[in-house]
Amino acid sequence: MRPWWAWIITAACGGGHVAPETPPEATKLRVVTTTLPARWMVEQLAGDLAEVSTIRPPGGDHASWQPSQDDIVTMQMADLIVVNGAGYEPWLDDVVLPRERVLDTSQALVQPIPQDAEGVPRTPFLWASPRRAANLAFGIHGGLLHLMPDHQDALDTELNDLARLLETTEFDYANAIRTPDPVSVAVTSPHYGYLLYDMHIDALTVHPTEAGLPAEERAAVERWMTSTPAPHQMWWPAEPTPQQRAGLPEGIDHLQVHLLDAPIDGTYDYIGQVKHNASVIRRARSDAP
Repeated sequence: MRPWWAWIITAACGGGHVAPETPPEATKLRVVTTTLPARWMVEQLAGDLAEVSTIRPPGGDHASWQPSQDDIVTMQMADLIVVNGAGYEPWLDDVVLPRERVLDTSQALVQPIPQDAEGVPRTPFLWASPRRAANLAFGIHGGLLHLMPDHQDALDTELNDLARLLETTEFDYANAIRTPDPVSVAVTSPHYGYLLYDMHIDALTVHPTEAGLPAEERAAVERWMTSTPAPHQMWWPAEPTPQQRAGLPEGIDHLQVHLLDAPIDGTYDYIGQVKHNASVIRRARSDAP
């Protein structure tokens, strides 16, 4: 059986688009992204062929962030604008951009996007799952190939290597999360949604504030602990404060599982951060009584 990324390579290498204009050899492609994961993927695929920047600061609330006028000009001047899609950029319809240069990476997904009753994606954080990240890479590869058809061999090779790396990383992540022994998971951010969905993990989602969990959510955690098997893990984007832990039952392993949208130690590395998360989850399982 072919690995799950094989169709990506076959589709990507089976015939490129003809670009209406190819940048001069001495000029790097100007690419602007709205997320660090997308920027990282462009850098892996294009290397020295592109100059990549990200307009949105890492972390923070994507729903309330708005691009500045300088950000808009930067996007308008770019050869390729890589957006996440799936509702991640609610400002996109209000900004005048050259739409033919906008690449919506969510359109490259082959897995279903969970939606609410009104058809709105439940969570836009597509990069949370390495399996979906491979699809995003395929979409980015297509956008780069459209503008640089003369570099198809190099782009195809980099996509092949990146897809293999993402497959290996996804396998390692899955082995850390899914084991024969059951574990119960609660999460404190919707960022984990696609990872849990793709790993078939039915998790409780709570919404802590700086002051901790509301009373009704603390009650939901207590019901979760009594109705699901131990060990119990609660995933946090950052180390929870004493106030956030207050009122929670004993017996919960509080794990810092990064959201993969910001650097951990100053330098962003998608693969490295996924491996770090896998290590945290694996270590918690091995330490569980």
